[in-house]
Amino acid sequence: MKKLIFTLSLAMLPLFSCSSSDNDEQTNNPATVNNNKINPPAWIIGKWTSYLGGTAYQSYTFSNGDIVMSMGGYSQSYKYIADNGGYSQTSSDTEFTFTLANGGVAQTFKFKKVTATKLNFDNGNSITEFIKE
Repeated sequence: MKKLIFTLSLAMLPLFSCSSSDNDEQTNNPATVNNNKINPPAWIIGKWTSYLGGTAYQSYTFSNGDIVMSMGGYSQSYKYIADNGGYSQTSSDTEFTFTLANGGVAQTFKFKKVTATKLNFDNGNSITEFIKE
């Protein structure tokens, strides 16, 4: 099942990708600054990692203003999509959900706090455990 999640996640990565030069341009362009559209709750700030087996891993790094997903040597910042597409979020003391919309496609990410150092990511088909680093 973890291999399936890994494969599906890699398949979806190109939908949200842009080059580092695109990210640099967007960061330096005042017209596209997101004014903290991405504003995760304090309890989730930091890097969370799930080991998928062997040397494979997936991680999410949450900060005020950005969420970065890393997997298989690739990293994707969601700031550009939030700035230029659609972004919405809800949060509580134990849950954080955000939705990105880009090119007519919306993807929802649901995270639930288990402990101060453990959370679950629900992709709609399965739940993956992440550990805070």
